[in-house]
Amino acid sequence: MKITYKDAGVSILEGDNFVKKIKKLVPITYDENVLEGVGLFASCYKLDNNNILVASTDGVGTKIKIAQYINKHFPIGIDLVAMCVNDLITTGADPLFFLDYLATGKLDKDIHFQIIKGIVEGCKKASCALIGGETAEMPGVYKDNEYDLAGFAVGKVDLKNLILPTVFEDEKKAKDVYKNYYKEAQKRKIKRGDIIVYLPSSGIHSNGYSLVRKLFFEVIGKKLRLSPSEILQKSIKEILRKLKLIEKEKKEKYNYLLENLSKEFLEKYLYQVLLEPTRIYVEDIKKLKNKYNIKAMAHITGGGIPGNLSRVLPSNFRAKIYLDVEKDLKFEKVLIKSSPEVSIVLPIFKLIQSLGNVPLEDMLETFNMGVGFLIILDESEKEKLYEDDLKIIGEII
Repeated sequence: MKITYKDAGVSILEGDNFVKKIKKLVPITYDENVLEGVGLFASCYKLDNNNILVASTDGVGTKIKIAQYINKHFPIGIDLVAMCVNDLITTGADPLFFLDYLATGKLDKDIHFQIIKGIVEGCKKASCALIGGETAEMPGVYKDNEYDLAGFAVGKVDLKNLILPTVFEDEKKAKDVYKNYYKEAQKRKIKRGDIIVYLPSSGIHSNGYSLVRKLFFEVIGKKLRLSPSEILQKSIKEILRKLKLIEKEKKEKYNYLLENLSKEFLEKYLYQVLLEPTRIYVEDIKKLKNKYNIKAMAHITGGGIPGNLSRVLPSNFRAKIYLDVEKDLKFEKVLIKSSPEVSIVLPIFKLIQSLGNVPLEDMLETFNMGVGFLIILDESEKEKLYEDDLKIIGEII
């Protein structure tokens, strides 16, 4: 059986089409201070001639269901902060403060305290203040033990340090945005030959969980006659060994996974892998901004590398990315080049692809594949990369 993200109930294409549709409607609310609205990772609003406010909002998606099955909610709070601030910092801004919204069928002080503790931990990692929030009890909309979350982050950046890579497609708009800093900002114009470096992800992060749940709960869980909470408490090794006993005709596949996935990964319980918090990149990017002339950044979330990198590429440029995948793939603005010599794709993605027979195209458009954040730099900065343990993953073509 082959599993795709669409089979799991999520259509990336429909999501993209919805954004295109509202992009025609939303601008009627803009005033002259909106520098960038819907479309990029975060929105930019000019306070004065030098100070730009940047805002982003996000949720955690169906990863929440994993936490609810296993009653471990602390990581979800970290995820909530991460998804917002990682988007925000792509503009060059530093986070200032955060707000949360929690909706539930019935308030459970123990569960919801765990979540807030996680949010506090995320805010500490992101160096931003948790200044408020809203908790809504909504019986009839949610069951007593269910909840959903949304987060809102606001940051600030000086105009001269603002990173808006696509604005240079319109020189008049670029001059209007950057004003006296236009000449300085031009140094950040993307050109062919620019290099792309990456920051690794910590795991799945917070996207693709509808597919993950379908695979492990509806397909594998049923084969092993285990409920979601039961299979989550099995180790990866135990799950593969049980599958090997049941599906003897697939013995070679399971043996391959048992022999080639790392021992550390195989020993982990499934819930540990699936609830690994999203990495927060705020401090990493603060350090790199002071050392490199960053031209663009992309947070790799839903849509994967092809969907998110393309958001910061001017229309006349494409990117080539080297990954340890089985074949080359061509997307609209991103070319994935099969490169077995690199080691980037994390074990969890190899496991999901193999167990679910997920097409590589779906894997790349659903998951981060081990790449949490991409940064575009001038080729001349290549010699400094080793000092910060940065590795080149691609180039602009």
